[in-house]
Amino acid sequence: MDFSEFAQLLAEAEQLSPERHPAQAIELNQRIVQLDPHNAAASLRLARGYQAQRNFVAAAAACQNALHHHPQSLAAQRRLQRIKEEWALSEQAGVIATYDEALRRGRASIEQGLFGRAIAYLWRAVALSASSSQSFRAHNALGAAYRSREDLASLDRAADQYEWVLRQSPDNRTARKGLAAVLRDQWELRQTQRGQTWQRHEVKVRPEQGHQQGQRKHRPTRKKAAPRKPVHQIVRKPTTLAEALRILKLRPPATATEIKRAYRTLAQVAHPDHGGSHAAMVRVNAAYKLALSKVSAGS
Repeated sequence: MDFSEFAQLLAEAEQLSPERHPAQAIELNQRIVQLDPHNAAASLRLARGYQAQRNFVAAAAACQNALHHHPQSLAAQRRLQRIKEEWALSEQAGVIATYDEALRRGRASIEQGLFGRAIAYLWRAVALSASSSQSFRAHNALGAAYRSREDLASLDRAADQYEWVLRQSPDNRTARKGLAAVLRDQWELRQTQRGQTWQRHEVKVRPEQGHQQGQRKHRPTRKKAAPRKPVHQIVRKPTTLAEALRILKLRPPATATEIKRAYRTLAQVAHPDHGGSHAAMVRVNAAYKLALSKVSAGS
């Protein structure tokens, strides 16, 4: 393989999400690692693909390979730690003997904000499924659990769960709605990341050579314009008590007094005048109103 072919292989691997397309990502990155064993990025993509397939032995081995060539890689260390945590939770969930119990525990853990534990229980429910309908319910619940983590990799895994259901049952409404919500979340998250990148960008003014010898003519300094705000920004608000408490950095159960105290503390940080953002303030306000209304209604 010549350099141009290897570069094309790298480009394909970098553009492919290991969480969304694990089988293809594993195949591509295996070829890259065979050709370049020192490529830590390919080893980590390989680990992510194996992790998405729940092959924790192979995922850990890929991380160890990256650390063998790059012992100081923080990304490899963090990925290995995540794999070990998910592996341990999977083994704990393996003692559950019935589908109904696994599904019940998984849904309860989502409500409590324990998403890692919920995912382990729901994968156990998938393994214990005795019919197509049971399998569809478990995969849809898995999609909801992955979506609640609110990062791009987890959103890719959520989309994979919903797409699996739709391949088996194209008319499944829960999967259709779930996939649409995940795609919307991905778009919003990417827009937010692009906006943050744009705000960090600084325009450097380069001096120009003056007309007279030995002099430099500088462009006139202009007042830097404030960063443009998007005309319309959709902010995802919490929909459950567990999600609202997680935004407020509280653990259930929480009292009305604790919710108000947490809101006052976070509002000082999230407010745009104190270095926060409009989106962060909207989420904190929404979480405060939802949590307070739920707690007040329950008391």
